[in-house]
Amino acid sequence: MVLPGACPRVSPRVSRVSLKAINPNIKIYGVQQENAPFIANWFKSKKYPENFILKPSIAEGIGAEVEKDTITWDYINEFVEDFLIVSEEEIKNTVKWTMKNHKYYVEPSGIVGLSGIIKYPKIFKNYKKIATVITGRNMSYDKFLRIIK
Repeated sequence: MVLPGACPRVSPRVSRVSLKAINPNIKIYGVQQENAPFIANWFKSKKYPENFILKPSIAEGIGAEVEKDTITWDYINEFVEDFLIVSEEEIKNTVKWTMKNHKYYVEPSGIVGLSGIIKYPKIFKNYKKIATVITGRNMSYDKFLRIIK
């Protein structure tokens, strides 16, 4: 399962706990954008990122700094296999590809899981089933036009 990295609405509490309860062998990967990989850095270093600089991102819904005492951290630390990092351009290309091939209008924050699958095929080549959450249409038409240019 590939999930948007720091999305507390979907990823940590509901999906990760539920999936592992159904099948403890499921591998769960988080995905974050390279401009704001706050959770990914915390996860990889096991140390809270002090004075972390978040750069602007088109996937602003998952690039926030998370409080040090958040319950989200415990879930991520327990259930996530690893974090994958995707570029702004890779996210844009996935938004375009999804609209062109599937006619889905999806905001950048809701598509990063698919961006991670596309970028890291070697990680997923031996899995029989791969799933990701694609969610969100909270994107203005003007922003969509800027992405597809």
